[in-house]
Amino acid sequence: MVTYGILNYQIKRGTNMIIVNDIQDATTMKNKLGSLLRRSRDFGLSKSDIQVELDMIIEDLIKNVNRIDQEMSENEEV
Repeated sequence: MVTYGILNYQIKRGTNMIIVNDIQDATTMKNKLGSLLRRSRDFGLSKSDIQVELDMIIEDLIKNVNRIDQEMSENEEV
């Protein structure tokens, strides 16, 4: 298992699994991914459109991870 701030990536039987640490994180990811899936079906998004949206979600997650890591580092220095 690899840990990046609030996200834990665990590899099980060849599949990646995202584990979040609280219900709010899990709900946010469920809503974002569900919305992407629904819009891809309803509006016929292309593979490229879906990749762009996934990239934006990943960028948001990276920003959150970096912010939380920074906060944790600042708290350790005190």
